[in-house]
Amino acid sequence: MPSFTLIVPTYNAGTARWNEWFHAFQKQTNQPSQLIIIDSSSTDDTRNIAS
Repeated sequence: MPSFTLIVPTYNAGTARWNEWFHAFQKQTNQPSQLIIIDSSSTDDTRNIAS
């Protein structure tokens, strides 16, 4: 299986969107070898949730 990196840009995603995204991400058959989350100066708790 080839390895790949998943880059996720975010901005004020909030708890609800992160939970929805994370559950969908976990269901994927192919998982990335590296996950990079880039936050664009969110003013909510996106940074804390993502870490």
